Amino acid sequence: MTASLPFSPARTVTLLLALLGAALYLDRTERAAKPAAAPVRTLPKDFDAATAWVLTSFHEPNGATRGLHLSYSADGFRWTELRARDSKPMLVPKIGDRILRDPSLCFRNNRFHLVWTSSWGGTGNASLGFGYASSADLLTWSAQQFVRVRHERADAINVWAPELLCEAGAPVQVVFASMFEGESLPDSCEAHPQRLFSVHTSDFRTWSPPRELHPAGRHERTALHGGPSTPSYIDAMVLPLGVDDTKELRPKRYLLLYKDERLGVKALRASVGGGPAGPWTPLKSVGEFGKVHCAEGPTAFIASDGSIHVLYDRYRLDDCAHFCKDVTPRYGLLRCKPPENGAFACEEASGRASFTREQRHGGAIALPAPKLRALLATGALVEGSAPA
Repeated sequence: MTASLPFSPARTVTLLLALLGAALYLDRTERAAKPAAAPVRTLPKDFDAATAWVLTSFHEPNGATRGLHLSYSADGFRWTELRARDSKPMLVPKIGDRILRDPSLCFRNNRFHLVWTSSWGGTGNASLGFGYASSADLLTWSAQQFVRVRHERADAINVWAPELLCEAGAPVQVVFASMFEGESLPDSCEAHPQRLFSVHTSDFRTWSPPRELHPAGRHERTALHGGPSTPSYIDAMVLPLGVDDTKELRPKRYLLLYKDERLGVKALRASVGGGPAGPWTPLKSVGEFGKVHCAEGPTAFIASDGSIHVLYDRYRLDDCAHFCKDVTPRYGLLRCKPPENGAFACEEASGRASFTREQRHGGAIALPAPKLRALLATGALVEGSAPA
């Protein structure tokens, strides 16, 4: 007796071909469902300058979810967003009130150093400080630290908008704003005036006591540009300008940019000083710089042509500064000349600029182009927007 096969050879071939076709279909379907891998990008091939720029940002609400955002520019005008290839957040806040606002970055000793507003404030040491972390590649960060600011006064309320200044051969400086319960400012959106301070470190572990900065001069207690007489300043940053060719000894100069927080003003201001902590002399605003109202978070860098690019964040505010209610929120750019004869002259250049979506108050730094090329060449850091 002979056994019969369950399938004839012809039917077996037909079944195998059907299974092969199904497998190929499933493979194509699976590959189509997967997002295409982000291309590895570098700086433009025609970019031969020695310097590029990196700009930090946070997204609402308060940087709590996606944390740090970055973009870069090869010309100081057009900015391209960067993200991790795996789309994971670069740095999510884990300290303080778990917010990340006003991020400021610098590059020192081949590492990136970042500080940010980490707490809303409130009397007590738990909120009087800012966040700090460091990284070699902008993706893998050290453990987050809460840098406590030890004000002499017990009624300090907050530490907001820390801004880094890293110069070779000098201690690192962080400028920030604080308010105090014992001072009132009834003619402002805030109940208390903001005052500027700086702290210093050489190792990012030990920090000096805070020292007050006086943007309008140590003895200046009256309005320079009209409005209420009680000063209130925030969002300060310091930009080294190099030597002063108008002086015989050519001393180094520094530009201080900040926001005049007084109600009825809400504008950007500038002062010049002989050191990173002053003393400061106010500069007269010429051209468009003095016309930018309802703006905050100025940051600046020296472009390849020697001009100063000032980036700023315009905002709408309905409930307090009513003259800001009709402002169209946007991120802007001013192109300025180095301070001369006590004046700071700027022209509006926002029309030449393009920024990433939801760009908010951040800080811009110059970075050696080879370093940025190397970061992009690894493929771990790519162009493109991270998921919301």
